[in-house]
Amino acid sequence: MKYRIFGPFDIIIIALLLLISAIFLPLFQAHAPSMVVVYRDSHIIARYPLSQDAKFTVEGIIGPVTIRIRNKTVSVVRSTCRRQICVATTPISRAGRQIVCAPNHVLVQIESSSEKKAPDAIAR
Repeated sequence: MKYRIFGPFDIIIIALLLLISAIFLPLFQAHAPSMVVVYRDSHIIARYPLSQDAKFTVEGIIGPVTIRIRNKTVSVVRSTCRRQICVATTPISRAGRQIVCAPNHVLVQIESSSEKKAPDAIAR
């Protein structure tokens, strides 16, 4: 008695799955995070690629905020705000995620190459 590994319907299902994955793959790549954008009062004050490690300081309303990009994640490492909530925030790595330093009016956001929009909220 012979056993078949693949039947005719198995081959059709595999072909359909390969076709569907080929269609949706560009959609997932289009939303890959690519830029770190820093806003102060709804104005872009810095823009860095997420793929390159960097450490930079931007001037907030009450003092400097130091931001670090490392291993495709972004975090606030130093701020002059009193409660340091932005420093305690978990590093972000996905498009659309944000870190906010409300006392300094600074918003750090990761954007994908396909999205070029204003932040959802700004502290005033």
